[in-house]
Amino acid sequence: MMHKGTVAGLFDLAIAAEKAAAYFYQGHSEAFRGEPAVAACWKGLMSDELLHKEQLSRVFAALPQTVRSADAEPGQYERAAENLRRFGPMLNVRNVQNLEEAYDIAYELEYSEVNLIFHALLGDYTPQPSDPDFALRLIRDHAGRLEELLRTSGGPERMRGVLPDFDRKRQGERAI
Repeated sequence: MMHKGTVAGLFDLAIAAEKAAAYFYQGHSEAFRGEPAVAACWKGLMSDELLHKEQLSRVFAALPQTVRSADAEPGQYERAAENLRRFGPMLNVRNVQNLEEAYDIAYELEYSEVNLIFHALLGDYTPQPSDPDFALRLIRDHAGRLEELLRTSGGPERMRGVLPDFDRKRQGERAI
C-alpha cells in the first residue's frame, strides 16, 4: 500500500522499481536467449535486482512504525515517483527494437536516480551496515555486468542487428 510522501511510501516506490527492473532484465534474458552470453548477462542483472528488492523488504520490515510513517526528505518521494513514471514505458520489453536499445535503457536505469534512492534507503535505514562498501560494490558490479554485455554482444554496431525473439515464448509470463 502506498503511503505518499512518507518513508513507507519511499520504500514502496523503491521496491516497485527494483521489481520492474528485474522484470525488464528477465524479459531480455528470454528475448535474447539466442545469444547465450548476452542472456546470461541479463540474468545476472535480474538476480541483482531481485536481491535489492529483498534487501529493501528486510530493511523496511525492521523499521519501527514511527519511522515508517515519518515524512520522507522533502522532494525525495516526488522525485522517486517521477523517475518510476518516466522509466515505466521504457521497461516494457516488447517496446525494445534491438539489443543496443535494451543496453541503452539498462545503462540509463543503472545510473539514474532510481538506483541512488535504493542506495540512500539502505544507507539511511540500516542500523549498522555490516558492509560499508556494499553500495559502491553494487555500482561496480552493475557497471561490470553492463561492460560484459557490451563486450559479449560484439559492440554497438553488432548490437543494432541483434533483434529480440518474442515468437517462441510470451514475455513476462513468469511472476517475479
